[in-house]
Amino acid sequence: MPDFDYLQSLSILIAFASIFFVIIQLRDSTEQQKLNSRVELYKINRELLGLGFSNPELFEVLDDAENVDPKLERRYLQLWLNHFAFIHAASCRGLFPSDLRKSLERDMREFLSHRNMRRHWTNYGSFYPVEFQSYVKTILPQES
Repeated sequence: MPDFDYLQSLSILIAFASIFFVIIQLRDSTEQQKLNSRVELYKINRELLGLGFSNPELFEVLDDAENVDPKLERRYLQLWLNHFAFIHAASCRGLFPSDLRKSLERDMREFLSHRNMRRHWTNYGSFYPVEFQSYVKTILPQES
């Protein structure tokens, strides 16, 4: 019977080693997924900025200029808000380290300090997920 105990112990050891390797692969896969998500977010950000280069009036929207076509302003601000909501959702799922989350929060806070974005948020903020609405309320600059 000692051979049976040896084989049983060996099979248990192989099973634990297999589970260990699966866990390592899942962890690596999760990290890769996080990296891919960050790359996608940066790609979207580049595309939004590229729109501004191809249409300089969009940069006026970012500068909170007065004489911007309201329809163009609304659509461009909507794209940015959608992007911020996506970033927030990804951030809640732990896709960003804390220092990057703080940096993104500063960017959103600055963006929300513009009059046109505050006005846009007042009109369209209720269409966003409740979690994002709550988050924006916490970072929204207070009126002076």
